[in-house]
Amino acid sequence: MLKIFIGYLQKKMLNQQLKKEIKMKKIHYILFMASCILSCGSLKNIDYEENIHEYINKNYSTYSNIRKQLEDEVSFKIDHKLQDYIGLSFKTGFKIDELILFNTSNTKLFTTLNSLNSSQASGSSDLVQGLYGIKIKNKWHIYLGANCIAMREGYKYNKYEPFTWEELSFVAHDNFFRKYIAFDSKGRVIINHDKVDEYATPWNIGGTAIEHNGTEEENFIKLTEYFESRKIDSVEYQELLDEIYNPEPKKKDPIYKVSWWDKLWGAEVPIFETKEWKEFIKENEKK
Repeated sequence: MLKIFIGYLQKKMLNQQLKKEIKMKKIHYILFMASCILSCGSLKNIDYEENIHEYINKNYSTYSNIRKQLEDEVSFKIDHKLQDYIGLSFKTGFKIDELILFNTSNTKLFTTLNSLNSSQASGSSDLVQGLYGIKIKNKWHIYLGANCIAMREGYKYNKYEPFTWEELSFVAHDNFFRKYIAFDSKGRVIINHDKVDEYATPWNIGGTAIEHNGTEEENFIKLTEYFESRKIDSVEYQELLDEIYNPEPKKKDPIYKVSWWDKLWGAEVPIFETKEWKEFIKENEKK
């Protein structure tokens, strides 16, 4: 009887710790969202996105198989209810961004994991997460980086309508990739391979989650083992289901569109509602 009681207490303590960690992650999301909103408000550079798409069109075939491996690895982690990935199981879908940057030895990479919320969801945002890949013994190990809660307001009229994949990729490129790339005088993308090496380290990704001793490869393996040990149990999973599928009802704001009169007073049309963006999408579909 005592053993059963002790086991019950241990499980209860683990659940409480897990809830605490999830709450902390929510706090981090909110803090990061504040900085993301500031940068999202100034995104107007469609030329920047056109140059990136030219780079993708020329180079995608050289790493498309790696992108598939990364998406398979994400699916594996979702299926095994790993804590850092479980939220993706409630999304409409996810994609690894088509822009993937490598270091010079092709043993490290950086990209983003983009995911869409349902159009029936009460919120007005989608999600972009930084994602690092480390190649160890011919296998890509993946690790999540920073998160950007991509608020739709300011980008499009209807903030309750999820981004398209092209729109969410635009948000990802402007908020996550700029420190890794530059452009030459002809607008061609230049990859700063050293930056991938600089940021894709066990310490930058895992912080104090593990003891950093031994080789970099050994520390990455310890990080993999640490993150794979963090699983959601059936009780916590059910609580998440209840929270997501039975949300508190929220009144939706009216959809406001910029009129010609507003433009006279300096109001700007959201970038994804502009003629330039729609022409860019149409041209890109032809390629």
